[in-house]
Amino acid sequence: MSYFDVIVPSGWIRIDPRETNAALIDEIARVLSLRAFDENRGLVHSALRSTLTESIAALSAAGSLMALMSEPTSLLSLYQPIVSFSRLDWAADVEPLSVLMAIAAKDPSAQVYPLDVAIALRTHATASISQNELSARVTGLGVVSATAREADFQARQGLAWTRESFRYWIGLPSNREAWVEATCVATVPHVPDQPDPTPLLQETFDALLSTFEWMS
Repeated sequence: MSYFDVIVPSGWIRIDPRETNAALIDEIARVLSLRAFDENRGLVHSALRSTLTESIAALSAAGSLMALMSEPTSLLSLYQPIVSFSRLDWAADVEPLSVLMAIAAKDPSAQVYPLDVAIALRTHATASISQNELSARVTGLGVVSATAREADFQARQGLAWTRESFRYWIGLPSNREAWVEATCVATVPHVPDQPDPTPLLQETFDALLSTFEWMS
């Protein structure tokens, strides 16, 4: 396939899911674990390291060629954003532009995304995250004491969380080997009386993808 690259902006980390970088994973987990109480920090560090290792392995198994995640000290880390790039393979009897046109016709969120170096289509999907799932994440990491966990869970009642997924199909109509799929996912809390952060996340992902270029 044709190779590609993007400029990694400040506050982001590039990861190659096909290679195990234990030192990088451990450092990310260590910094994230600093948010936990002292008595649980070691446990949280270990749990986060395992979770990150499994997540990156899952990206590799899904065919991801490159992934970007926010640095743990970045303000964006609140939303746990991750961007994954994988190859798009087309069957011999499939016309890529016809597929994109069909997607655009069926998905009201579909928009042509302007790129100087390729044709691109972006779609957006939202999925609700249940309170049980959120509570299980906190409990599983052992981030806080049982009493504090319960208080935190009660405080979250009425606070809606969603998983926002943006998908970009990027390619050259004249070259079937030059097609890439970028998937951008973020976990978003929706605070009452506060602006929805989803448009800002879309702008962030759009800005990142705007640096896409072919290397060969």
